Amino acid sequence: MDRKAQYLEQELIDNDSIFINIGKKTFKCKRLTNWASGKITKLILKGELMLSDDKQQTLVSFNKNRQLAPKCLSLAILGSWWKIKLFHPIFWRWLNYNFTQDQYTKAINKVLDFSDVKFFFLNMASLQGLVEVEQKMTNQTTKSIIQSQKSDQPTT
Repeated sequence: MDRKAQYLEQELIDNDSIFINIGKKTFKCKRLTNWASGKITKLILKGELMLSDDKQQTLVSFNKNRQLAPKCLSLAILGSWWKIKLFHPIFWRWLNYNFTQDQYTKAINKVLDFSDVKFFFLNMASLQGLVEVEQKMTNQTTKSIIQSQKSDQPTT
């Protein structure tokens, strides 16, 4: 095993923390627990991330998703079940009020570079891509069934 792999393995075993800077504040962040990553998954799925041809619907989607970054960042920083249950509703609003999207991007990138969290989000992106492909295939199959039923109907 090379040194980088050994370092990452030891980092996993020790469950070391990283420090995230947002503006002038510094927060300590540990690895995501399964419960916290499940909450993040639900938030991402609940957010309307799909863009449509309708401009009004796209604007509504962007507006709903402006709060997605501070919510996910709050879950990643708080980490444990108790902290999330007690402080998340207040903490994500505080993050949303005091910081900009640019600052969230820097913090989220640092969290994503934190070993297994990066793999979690890569898996989520892959799964979302699979769901989109499956939906397209279902739509095509439905259209072909409707076409075949129309052509099979006898004309009277």
